Amino acid sequence: MAAAPTLDRRAFDPDRVFWSLTGLLVLLDAWTKWMAQSGHPWLAALGQGALSFPLRYNPGVAFSLRVEGLDAHAASERWLYVATLTWVLVFLYALHRRVAHASPTSMVGLALMHGGGAGNLLDRLRHERGVVDFIHVDAGALAGLVFNVADVAALCGGLLLLWALARRECAPDRLRALALVRRRE
Repeated sequence: MAAAPTLDRRAFDPDRVFWSLTGLLVLLDAWTKWMAQSGHPWLAALGQGALSFPLRYNPGVAFSLRVEGLDAHAASERWLYVATLTWVLVFLYALHRRVAHASPTSMVGLALMHGGGAGNLLDRLRHERGVVDFIHVDAGALAGLVFNVADVAALCGGLLLLWALARRECAPDRLRALALVRRRE
């Protein structure tokens, strides 16, 4: 198996890419949610066949999923999700700092997950009713789920991260070797 490409640290700033992707995703997510909330006519024009755009406020986790038993404690559920998501965002950034130079695929995947999580965290802080979800695909495994751009970004980022792990881009021996090279520079 061919070795995964590495990045020249002097010519490439992974933090800039990470934060740029995160920021772009948060802006795109906020804009699309605003469009959905304002009932913009382009959504109705795009909704054809199995694709529709119903506005929903999701007090649960991604893709309109909800933890059973927390319904009676909506306020505590909201703050539990805020605290958990904040911790996850810190963890994703720490993981990015560890693997960014070794794996461009992982770096992009982590940025997508971070941007999606940040978009939904901002929504959860802004709206007591929950995160704005508005994309509904009534087909296959997605039937019945309503989601948003942030959910899609986080899912795609997770898939990219799994792909990088399957290719061993983030293998411990590879990370140790890169750390030694960086210390010598």
